[in-house]
Amino acid sequence: MTFLESLTNEQKEKTEFLINPICGAQCQNRSKHYKLNSLYSLTYGKSYKLDFCNITISNLYPLDKYKRNELTPEDIYGKYKDMGFYSYKIEGRTFTYETHLGSIIKYLVKPEYQLFILTVGINILEKEKQKNVSR
Repeated sequence: MTFLESLTNEQKEKTEFLINPICGAQCQNRSKHYKLNSLYSLTYGKSYKLDFCNITISNLYPLDKYKRNELTPEDIYGKYKDMGFYSYKIEGRTFTYETHLGSIIKYLVKPEYQLFILTVGINILEKEKQKNVSR
């Protein structure tokens, strides 16, 4: 029995999975990365250096190559939901609209509708940009 399987239903109800964490599954500095990413968002994007792992962050989110611990929709619906876990948090309170849209589509929209929703979302974004330019 794994650790997750050993949790009671009450414990499972209080458990949240973080989607798109800062670093890979085996990173020994995960808590430091997460704290620094929070500070980064509080400083409105000022760059910082992670001396303990030599990663320099110069944008809001690390490059995709660092996302080795990503939960997939298949993990959520094919494994964790069946185990009784229902709470998930998509990281990135200061992500761009496009990044949020991509995550929402990936996790909340059925695959056969993803392209349609992406197209609608991009059209809305373009209209908003045009409104802001004309003001």
